[in-house]
Amino acid sequence: MEMLRPDTSVDAHALACILYILRVGVTDQMTEPTQRGFLVFLGKQLESSDVTPSMKIAALRTLSYTLKTLGEVPLEFKELFDSTIVAAVSHSSQLVRIEAALALRVLAEVDPTCVGGLISYVVTTLSASRDNVSFEKGSNLKIELDSLNGQTTVLAALVSISPKLPLGYPARCLSTALRQTVVVL
Repeated sequence: MEMLRPDTSVDAHALACILYILRVGVTDQMTEPTQRGFLVFLGKQLESSDVTPSMKIAALRTLSYTLKTLGEVPLEFKELFDSTIVAAVSHSSQLVRIEAALALRVLAEVDPTCVGGLISYVVTTLSASRDNVSFEKGSNLKIELDSLNGQTTVLAALVSISPKLPLGYPARCLSTALRQTVVVL
């Protein structure tokens, strides 16, 4: 992933090469315990302050693939969850926000018990972001709009997987989410 560091813009070709290497050359060659440790490593990469958007995208995509491969969310990774994927939802880069939303979608597919909590979190944050946007001006407005965009992207990703979930998710959560989205629009 260090190959992605020199350039702050997202180079699709370099990113595709890195993702292929991480998937085929690294993740697929690991045993299950090693993949668990690799998830924690990726989480720590996402926490780092000197990570470029391309590196975050590569880490989030690899994290999603590793979660799908494992078929469960390791306990060690759950401790890093808020400071990694959830933090990436409000990133200034739209591509990072989209990748974070897709990672949360994979997380919900792998661990369906977290869907209700994720939707509640997104609805609460969406409401707070909506309120903040109405008061902010200047550069803070851009930050709040990025956060608002990230929350709505996550909400869309979570709603899109409902047919795949064994029990779906509570209807109350969906109606609340739709109500908040309508208010934002």
